[in-house]
Amino acid sequence: MYRKSKYFLWPLIIICSYNCGNKKGRELLISSSSEFVMADGETTTDYYKNRNAFIQPFTKVEFLKDTIKATTLHEINSCGKTVGKIKLSNDTIYLLTEHISREECTSVQFNKFTYLIRNSANKRYAITF
Repeated sequence: MYRKSKYFLWPLIIICSYNCGNKKGRELLISSSSEFVMADGETTTDYYKNRNAFIQPFTKVEFLKDTIKATTLHEINSCGKTVGKIKLSNDTIYLLTEHISREECTSVQFNKFTYLIRNSANKRYAITF
């Protein structure tokens, strides 16, 4: 009996270690929005050479009263729907995206994503783009 339950619990522990750590991030994200900036092409070659320098003009973080407003540029699939999401790890918030539709293609585009994040404790999180 012990041996069977041991094999049953391992997948649950692995799933929880992946999903439970991000539960707090889902609770903190109030909303996210995106707007098209540019298609992949000659003007985006610098993105692949130095991503941080390329996205810098589109990057902004504002610590408001009980909210964080963060904006950044993401490369996303041109087809289907992509939404913004965050991951919280210690004192760092990671600004991410998630492709939520089945439709995909081989082309990419660049969208500016804006994240509104609940921060009722007025904590000064490090924001990673």
